[in-house]
Amino acid sequence: MEESIGHYPRMAVSCIVMRQDKFLLVRRAQGPSAGHYAFPGGKVEPGERLVEAVLRELHEETGLRGRNVRFFRLYDLISPPETVAGYHYVLAVHLAEVDDITHAVAGDDADALGWFDAEQSRTLIMPPSVLECIEHIARRGLTGD
Repeated sequence: MEESIGHYPRMAVSCIVMRQDKFLLVRRAQGPSAGHYAFPGGKVEPGERLVEAVLRELHEETGLRGRNVRFFRLYDLISPPETVAGYHYVLAVHLAEVDDITHAVAGDDADALGWFDAEQSRTLIMPPSVLECIEHIARRGLTGD
């Protein structure tokens, strides 16, 4: 169901999972972001805490069980004025750890996933907020500053 901009802002989460110097990214299969790579994530359900949403979305999109979830960054994502179907999301980006990365499988609205370092990520189609997080971590490590 499409919502008008009047029903916004909506809360969304995403989850940064790393293996050595590589980031887990999923390729979106549906909607206006189809074909774009991003961190696993999605909308927060009514009554759902942010950490619960992070763990749920991570599991739905990758099959992985996360732990040690901690906040990283906040983004205010608003569609450009010329966009017909406007949107406004407040995106809370989190970091999480997973125990068994060998069982990562694309699911839900993701049609592919992979592990990419910062250099490889620059060649992918992705939202600016995702690339900004990757670049920050590549330069400064895992701090939200």
